[in-house]
Amino acid sequence: MGNRRPIFIHGWGRSGTTYIWNVFRRLPNYYVYNEPFQEEFLRLRNPDFFNLQHSLKLTKDMNHPFLTQSYFAEYIPLSAKISKIFRKEFPYDLYFLTPETQCDNLKKYIDMLINHAKGRPVFKFVRSLFRIRWLKKNFNSLNILLWRNPRNVWESINSTLDKGFRMLSSILLLNLNLSRNLHRLLELMNFIAQI
Repeated sequence: MGNRRPIFIHGWGRSGTTYIWNVFRRLPNYYVYNEPFQEEFLRLRNPDFFNLQHSLKLTKDMNHPFLTQSYFAEYIPLSAKISKIFRKEFPYDLYFLTPETQCDNLKKYIDMLINHAKGRPVFKFVRSLFRIRWLKKNFNSLNILLWRNPRNVWESINSTLDKGFRMLSSILLLNLNLSRNLHRLLELMNFIAQI
């Protein structure tokens, strides 16, 4: 089946990860997962989750590249397994992981996705920057980090999202506890320098 070493695409939202994910999705011999830490996996019964029309509306709203399948089409055959294995702590509570952190449930989940892939597995993440070293250690992954100027990311958010969401994003950014997580940001910057 060719190279099975997973490729992990990392970046902030609005940094180009969806574009790169869509490029891989169109290539043969790759099986591409979109945002495996998406909190919507906790509510898989939502009929819109796998719906192409819903994805096309989001594509237009988010100014994403055109899709021919739902954002999460690759997960459809696994939906029953995902609903049993996906944990509420995956999206955010386990965001800051060191390579030594023991996360058996998270590893089991990613392993399941890798083993299911019908080609070389590619994962697009926007909730992984502080997990890169953990992912690399646990999956011997090839990592692609998309780093976009934060000002450009912010301008992209402002140009594509509604006013209410922009206000919520601003409040969240202003309320970050930087003193608690500054050392982790510095660790990330050090790791990026080593890639």
